Amino acid sequence: MGKQAMVTLSFDDGREDTYRVAFKIMKEYGLVGTINVTTGWVDGSWSVTNWPSAVDGAMTIEQVKECFNYGFEIASHGDTHITEVNDLRACLIKLRGWGVIDPDYPGFASPYSELTAQNLAKTAPIFMENNIKYVRTGHSHKCKRWPMRILFILQWLTGSSLLFQTFFKHNSILLPMNQPFMLPASEIKRSHSANQVIRLLQRSISSKSWNILMLHSILESKDKGYGQDVWYWDADEFRQLCQWLSKQDKQDIAVVTTKVGLKNLLENWEESRDVVNRSVGSRYASKRCGALF
Repeated sequence: MGKQAMVTLSFDDGREDTYRVAFKIMKEYGLVGTINVTTGWVDGSWSVTNWPSAVDGAMTIEQVKECFNYGFEIASHGDTHITEVNDLRACLIKLRGWGVIDPDYPGFASPYSELTAQNLAKTAPIFMENNIKYVRTGHSHKCKRWPMRILFILQWLTGSSLLFQTFFKHNSILLPMNQPFMLPASEIKRSHSANQVIRLLQRSISSKSWNILMLHSILESKDKGYGQDVWYWDADEFRQLCQWLSKQDKQDIAVVTTKVGLKNLLENWEESRDVVNRSVGSRYASKRCGALF
């Protein structure tokens, strides 16, 4: 892919525990990530009734600002957790008003991972109108084929590290990409272990790929939402991952926001294209010289 592997810790919704638990742990290890904020939930204009692991509610606006000022990227996750032009516009207006989004490089994480490369054409005008630079989705299109769906269920039921690696490696981002605008992510849920994720990232170091980890709640065992659904990860497992990441050589794997990861990806893409073009140009020039002499 480029000069180094990358990993992004991408948190959905703007949950209270993202600030209270995840942000605290990441600061301890000097790491940054991306928070995809559902603005209506954060400012209280929209409510959630069916997210059991998020029983403690949303972050406050001030907490979102604190994360942004520390170095986190804040991206859109809709105003009311849907993909619709007016909803996206309302979300971006709020994020800009709070001063927490890069106006030149706004990103969007698809609620419920509804957007795919196949249905992007229907919604592309929404993103073009709002200058959205990327859409982070869920599992890649390869993972949505029936054999892979069965594999996903098996790794979920068995906890097999081998099956985990076999499935999740297809979410790793490598050059060249057919859709650099659409970024797949690996959904990390309560049944997964830090060791499984670390092995996935160790594999990415050798392939120099980019892995985006989709996270929701990071909960301690005492939290009310712990064990209530699958959309959380144990705080101790998360800490183990962060500790491992902090010890890695940044020349091998870099912890980046989604925005920075995409910029690096595109820069590497341009560099590789230039190298290819120069190589092709050289061969063409050599052939021309040979023909002339």
